[in-house]
Amino acid sequence: MTSDSDRILFGILSVILGIISIAVFDFYAIIALIAIVLGAMALQGDEVGKVFGFVGLILGIVSAVVILSQYV
Repeated sequence: MTSDSDRILFGILSVILGIISIAVFDFYAIIALIAIVLGAMALQGDEVGKVFGFVGLILGIVSAVVILSQYV
């Protein structure tokens, strides 16, 4: 079981990776997937972790949609 401080860290990492995946979405689809996973994990924490997790989750999903739309 992870603590609330770990969930906050997951949320912050999710936001950072979400921003990176938006900036370089042509090359690194795995970054968007990691941002989505970490964002989902952060949603189970306290209020601060949920906010960061939600933002990271949205950024990761947007980046993944853009990446997938380039290949379809």
